[in-house]
Amino acid sequence: MDALVVLQANFPKLERLHISHLGEEVLESILAAQLPSLQYLDLQFNNISPAALTHFAKEMTLRGSTLREVSIDFYDDEKTEYCDWNGSVVESFNGKIFEDDITRLYLAGTGLRAVARKPLYF
Repeated sequence: MDALVVLQANFPKLERLHISHLGEEVLESILAAQLPSLQYLDLQFNNISPAALTHFAKEMTLRGSTLREVSIDFYDDEKTEYCDWNGSVVESFNGKIFEDDITRLYLAGTGLRAVARKPLYF
């Protein structure tokens, strides 16, 4: 069964949605879903491009969505290297783009803001 099928149901009181490991197609499913009370959306671990997030945010705004906060991780192209005591590289990875920068770069003018991931419980 396709995991996105569940979004075809009507969820009039759903305010927070954590959804992961589905890719960019999850954005179109969320746009088509009946989620009139949605305020927070966790999109981490979905492999979504910045351009797709910007398009999604603009579409949600045009539709008068109640969504205000998005949690997502993006990483820049600059490598950060960690070295051991003698200078040998032991680990290398891309640096994280922080929430304020995601809001400024990809969500500007949409009314949405990027926030740190909220726990599943509350």
